[in-house]
Amino acid sequence: METKNFNEMEASEIAKAIVSKFSEMNGSNFIGVRGYENDYKELANYILIADFKWVKAVEKSVAILNSLTESDFNTMAEKSGCCNVSGIRYSNLAEGKLYLESGKLPKEGTKARDKVLESIKVTKTLAEYRDAMVQQLLNNLDPEKRSAQSEAQIEAYLRIEKDGKIIPSIKVHKLNKTIHIWAMAHSKDIIVNGVYPESEKRLEAKQKDAIEKYCKYTFKDAEGKCAELPVTKYRNLVVNYNQMAEVVAKGDTITLAE
Repeated sequence: METKNFNEMEASEIAKAIVSKFSEMNGSNFIGVRGYENDYKELANYILIADFKWVKAVEKSVAILNSLTESDFNTMAEKSGCCNVSGIRYSNLAEGKLYLESGKLPKEGTKARDKVLESIKVTKTLAEYRDAMVQQLLNNLDPEKRSAQSEAQIEAYLRIEKDGKIIPSIKVHKLNKTIHIWAMAHSKDIIVNGVYPESEKRLEAKQKDAIEKYCKYTFKDAEGKCAELPVTKYRNLVVNYNQMAEVVAKGDTITLAE
């Protein structure tokens, strides 16, 4: 039988070959990704925990979020300067902001008017936004409550099996034939810094950032460690076989194999 090289193999075959590179240590599987470039030209090496369950990450993240107190929200609002009051009308749309300032609307019955009115929202406190984050996480675990976008994402991928079990961290896009590693980042080593454009974040994004950064850098868990939300550590990397590397333990450090 003729042996195929990786350029000729089907994406699903390559994905299975990548799974064979998983390195088991202390009951977990790790995989390395060399020279991964993102959309902003950042180049980095990753070590990923390949079998950390998304459900477990959600449950732990929800527990952390629900343990935040009013004092925590006041502190994060003070540190970040983001909104922590409810009931104020706002818009992320330039035309909506103009309407709120001037009271003027486009002509009645026009799409422009509808667009402006649909853009008007009401602020939430950080506690209320936390509750919305929790609900969204829980909804996407429940097949009856998943968003249409989440369902479409699930249907778009072919899952890979090993020994009769689905490997949760690797999947193949059915249409594009691209291989995706969906796993929790253990560590990241930046080789080349990316160029990230400055842009004004929406109010909701600022609140989400404030909560996530507070958990990562300020809020302490029962062991006195910063309680970074596990769901924020997940990465979806589009990879090829040549980028994949096994990892090894050097003392207490896990690093890419030479």
